[in-house]
This record gives sequence, C-alpha cells and structure tokens, in this order.
Amino acid sequence: SFHMTSLNAVNEANAPDEWEKGSLQRFESGIGEAWCVERVQGAAFLRYMRPVIADSVCLTCHAGQGYKAGDIRGAISVKVPLAATLAELRANTWLLVVTGILSTGILLSLTITMVRRMSSRLDEAEQALVRLATTDELTGAWNRRYTMGRLHEEIERAKRESEPLGVLMLDIDHFKDVNDTHGHASGDSVLQAVVERTGTALRLYDVLGRIGGEEFLVLAPGTDLEDALELGERIRSAACESVIPVPGGGLTVTVSVGATVTDGDEQHAADRVLA
Repeated sequence: SFHMTSLNAVNEANAPDEWEKGSLQRFESGIGEAWCVERVQGAAFLRYMRPVIADSVCLTCHAGQGYKAGDIRGAISVKVPLAATLAELRANTWLLVVTGILSTGILLSLTITMVRRMSSRLDEAEQALVRLATTDELTGAWNRRYTMGRLHEEIERAKRESEPLGVLMLDIDHFKDVNDTHGHASGDSVLQAVVERTGTALRLYDVLGRIGGEEFLVLAPGTDLEDALELGERIRSAACESVIPVPGGGLTVTVSVGATVTDGDEQHAADRVLA
C-alpha cells in the first residue's frame, strides 16, 4: 500500500506517522530516500519513502501553500508486508542455523533489490502523475493550465533575451456541426487528427496546447511575424490535406489560424496576445 504524506498535509488522512515524520525531516536535510523493516503486532513490513520535489508544474496548484520550485512538498510512503517471505524462512529454520550469515546476506540483497525496483516503479508513477496534470487526455496536447503557464514563461524569456515570440491561435471551422451531425465520437477523431497533423508542422521546442473545446494555442519561440504566418499556413494545409477517418466514414475539415508576435516588452503581454 502507498499514500502521499506531508508535514503540511491538507488532508488529515495524509498526515505522517512518527516514522514518516522523521523521514520527512531528514529529507529536508538532504537525505534522498528512507527505508526500514518494522514489526506491527508481530507482522513484519518493509517501509520505504521517497521525497516529492515541487517543480513549475506543481506550483500551478501548490504555490498558494508557499512552495517554491525545488522545495520538498511531501513524500510517497510505501508499506509492503513481508509475511510470505518470513514464512518461507521460518520453514527452513534448521538451514538458517547452519547458514545464518549467508541467509542474512541473501535477505539483505533481496531487500535492496526490492527497494530499487520500488524506486523505479515510483519514478514511473511520478511521471504518469505529471502527464495527467499537464496533458489533455483526449488529444495528447498540453492542457490549458500548462499552456497558459508556458505562455507567461515564454513571454518572460522573450523579454529577457530580446527575441520575438510567435503565438498562433487555431480554431477548427464549424466544429459544432461535426458533433451535431456526425456525433461526438467523430468530433473526438477530428480533434485527435488535427493535433497529430499540427504536430508535423512544428519544431521540437514549439508548444501546442488545447485551451478550449476546438481551440488550440501554439507558442513558437524565436519566430517573427513573417515566419509565424508561414507556420500558420503550414498548419492550415496539414489540417485539411486528407480525409479524416471517423466512425461510419470520413470527414474533411479546415482550420482558421491567427498569429501575433511579442517580445514581452509591453505590459500585460499575455492578455494582449490572447485578445
């Protein structure tokens, strides 16, 4: 079993026990992980904790609690019962007496292996949580919250480095008619296809985010107005280059694209580019 815990838990169910509290305090001093084997009413458990570090994605929700990027905002605490392993060891007590030192080494190796595997799975779980918090589940594009955060970051970078930032708004034409006439399943297929086709026109470091039902925002760092207009034309052409397969047939759609450029110097640049 596992749960999130924190010294500043908002949910009482996530409040740490004494061992978790001590581990959280050690994390503050630089310790990277904590584990032990403890007994509860005669049953043995492996306890393991790994700190959760706040980054820019976390601050979207947790900045109000006073966290900054790099702060430890809590930990993932795991508890694994060892009854099955210990039962096997007890069944071979006579062998353990003869080979106690060797068996201790094996148990330690198994425990270390379990900790390493658990650490790897926690890394995967943490990455999955980040994906869920930052991407649009249907299309795979960045979600509105992440995209708006990146917009402000890129505007600040444009101002700091005196480089242009191209911002493009995309809207699928007559998308409501697609849903009304062909059904929402077809509408979902159209959204997914437009995102996939738009991605072929972008550079690796450009940002594509879904900010509304059929509205998307593209951030193109270092792109002046002429290049932004050319990018918009590539996106428009890619979106309508072929029929999109949908349940019961296929559809051809078009998109409208608008572009603007900012270097971040003007006040309220983010509001202006979205106006």
